[in-house]
Amino acid sequence: MDSELIKQLRRNLTLHFAVIAWMTAMLIATGSGGFYLPVIVFIFSLVAFIFVDTLGWFELGRVGSYVGMSVATLVAVASYIYSVVVMNSEAGQLLAVAGLLVYPECILFLQRKSLRVYEQLAIFLLLEMIVAALINDNLFFGILLTPIMLLWVSSLFLFSRYATLVQIDPAIDEPVPLFVEVMYRRFVKPMLREAPKQRVVTSRFVATSDVQETKFARRSMQTLPIGIGALVFAAVFFYLLPRTSPGVFRAGVGLKPSVGIPTELRLGLFGRLLQNPTPVMRVSFTSESTGEAYELEEPPYLRARVFDAYYPVIARGVKREQPIWGLAGSQPFHPPLQPASSIESFVRHGRADRVIAEFDIHREFATLLYSVPPLYSPAEEQRIDLNFDRFNMLLDPVEPSNPAIGKSLVYSIGTGNFAKREQVAVVPAYLPPSWVEPITTMLSQELGNFPEVNQYRQELLRKAKIDESNVFEAAEEYERHFVLSGKFQYSLDLRPPQNAEMDPIEDFILNQPKGHCQYFASAMVALLRQNEIPSRIVVGYRPTEFNSLGSFFPVKQSDAHAWVEALFSRDQLMNTKYERWLDARTPYYWVRFDPTPASGGGEVEIVAQRRQAIDYAEKLWKDYVVDAQKISGAKNIYAPVTKDNERAYEGLIQRFKNLVTSVQQGAFGSQRIGFAWPLAIAITALGVLSVGIWQVWVNLPRWAPGLAHRLGLDRRRRYEVKQAFFARCLSLLEQRGLRRSAFQTPQEFTSAVAVELDRAENKVGPSLSYLTELYYRLRFGTERSLSKEESQGIDEALRQLESIKRAAK
Repeated sequence: MDSELIKQLRRNLTLHFAVIAWMTAMLIATGSGGFYLPVIVFIFSLVAFIFVDTLGWFELGRVGSYVGMSVATLVAVASYIYSVVVMNSEAGQLLAVAGLLVYPECILFLQRKSLRVYEQLAIFLLLEMIVAALINDNLFFGILLTPIMLLWVSSLFLFSRYATLVQIDPAIDEPVPLFVEVMYRRFVKPMLREAPKQRVVTSRFVATSDVQETKFARRSMQTLPIGIGALVFAAVFFYLLPRTSPGVFRAGVGLKPSVGIPTELRLGLFGRLLQNPTPVMRVSFTSESTGEAYELEEPPYLRARVFDAYYPVIARGVKREQPIWGLAGSQPFHPPLQPASSIESFVRHGRADRVIAEFDIHREFATLLYSVPPLYSPAEEQRIDLNFDRFNMLLDPVEPSNPAIGKSLVYSIGTGNFAKREQVAVVPAYLPPSWVEPITTMLSQELGNFPEVNQYRQELLRKAKIDESNVFEAAEEYERHFVLSGKFQYSLDLRPPQNAEMDPIEDFILNQPKGHCQYFASAMVALLRQNEIPSRIVVGYRPTEFNSLGSFFPVKQSDAHAWVEALFSRDQLMNTKYERWLDARTPYYWVRFDPTPASGGGEVEIVAQRRQAIDYAEKLWKDYVVDAQKISGAKNIYAPVTKDNERAYEGLIQRFKNLVTSVQQGAFGSQRIGFAWPLAIAITALGVLSVGIWQVWVNLPRWAPGLAHRLGLDRRRRYEVKQAFFARCLSLLEQRGLRRSAFQTPQEFTSAVAVELDRAENKVGPSLSYLTELYYRLRFGTERSLSKEESQGIDEALRQLESIKRAAK
């Protein structure tokens, strides 16, 4: 065989496996966050392809392969044991398993490629794909899945061609022997001193160059339809396969999951604060009455934690590096979230809209839940229990070991905090009679002895001509002063205090009026409490970007925000803009104030999200592929399987049929999609066009040989040998009772027939010899065509065979 063609085939197959290995390692990396595995695979595969497969400068021999495999296995096993015993991390265990596959895979790339090496690479890569699917849940997995599938199909074509050539000529494949074979050849065989084997005459098949080499265009046209078919089958199988567990990744010992919002606020730090763009969650709002997206006019406030106790540097004999805000008051028992009737009075009085807020939190932030009070429990079933701290208006955190925390955590709450697409700043306060005095006293405690700040506050009210006893107007004036006076500026560049003897809050108000939201909130609480107005700080997120494609707010860590909440009685809010929200049965209300001015001046507005198409595609991938959230819950097609009810399989099939029917009608679940039929028509047209192009590609040499020749598509036809004349010869002889035996070669058969027919006075020996000679020349020689004289000679020989008589018995 042509050694160069074999080498090229081997290099093509190696390149296929190298690209698949790198892409699969990238899938693991994007799911785990560690990119050392794809770097290792890329380096080893590139070095191997250049120096082992192309230049042939070196290769790992038998001893080197075994040593490398042993070292790779030991490293992978050690990392797995570390993940299990020390870290106790399931994610780490999966990464260790991936390493157990990747490290030996790198050693295989450094070996001389053989059929056995390719088989081992294929097994390692398939197992690696399984690990990647367990770790990865983002859109990148779906994007790379299609080229990986097509590369796999193309690799199978190349592998089958190479395996066929190895069967024809085993000499082209020199696999690395097994350890038993090495020991036998090194120690046992010399002792046995076997007699040398005698050379015998053997037949050997020779494959033509058309069989040995591979044509990219032809392989591509074979790969595309089969690859697309494999993807369609995989998608159907994926959706029909029941999934009963979301899967959970536990953090290792000593590692705490991220929560995005700190458990305490520290003041007095200085330096440049960097904004963190890490995505935390996606939040969408839906009108409960219409089921459509509820569009807001301003960025929403998403509540996460409450801080009501301020601890200066020295307090109660304890000295701290910086003053901090913490939580002192809390409801001791947190009951389950109540249904909509619990806030019906507030909604009815203020004519608020009932809105469903859905929170889709990334798993690293999925222990802290967020709320938009006043809350109620929606009708749909939740994956977690929602327990509600009514005093702080917070949902209880979720334990990290909760099985609901898988790839992400999704839950929904109902809220009556919106009216006319704006968020209401007042909500009813849960304050039992026995709590009123201790809570108001605690929340009215001054933050410290700030006499100059108190004089500053009194002067502010005097200029505004507001009586200190009019607590609501005073609170509004404090907020207005921080936001609109022009004296205070929002800044992330925190400088050292101008007066180190002052508390950071006092220094901020009097000396350096520049800071971020925590300073503005702290400063306003200081003024409110000096005015004996109970108040506290609330922290959470206020996202400003909106994804119009998916109708959701993408929330980042940089959207973290702090604002102020003040407690007023119903009488104090009478004759104010919040009067219509007051109910005779609710004596106290919380009112939100946001004293932080916009960083660029003006109002904080909702803006279009950058890269919203990509983020929307990632959401669709997660909802409909990873978690199937949008066809889950009460409408989940897998719900019959996950519940112990009878006739589960029939229910599953019926739900799938209903789903198909809804798609045909332009709907998907409870949401309508207007592109169902156009998308189906586009996919069908694309499939028909692909099949049509494939058929034209295959049949063009037969339909238009000249055009196919110019396009280089008739290579097989140009090298095809037509030997129908010899088949006709054998058929004519068989009609005369002369049939070729299985052990006879064509020449042996025609020679024996010529002798037998000569005895019957049929002088056709020269004709048979002529046909046989041409057959051998065209079948096994290098010539591919016949001259005009040879074609005429074939016709004359066949006519002589048609005239012979039946052979004598």
